[in-house]
Amino acid sequence: MDSLATSAPNVIKLEMPDVGDETRFWGPPFAGGDARPTLIGFNRNKRSVAVDLHTAEGQRTCLDLARTSDVFVENFRPGTMQRFKLDYAR
Repeated sequence: MDSLATSAPNVIKLEMPDVGDETRFWGPPFAGGDARPTLIGFNRNKRSVAVDLHTAEGQRTCLDLARTSDVFVENFRPGTMQRFKLDYAR
């Protein structure tokens, strides 16, 4: 995904509201704020959007992004996207 973000014009990463990417909390350093080296390294050239896939609105947002994307990548455990009704068949 990192090389995709480096070469692609627009990479959008969906994150859970109020939780976000767990690498925000990895350390050291624990200097506060959002600027952890791991977060910066893994998310270079990406935009993050807070979307709750447990809600109908979040699912619509995800489907709208997927329908208008050239590439859509998800990294859930098998069956998760199907439970959210966001699998390829949709």
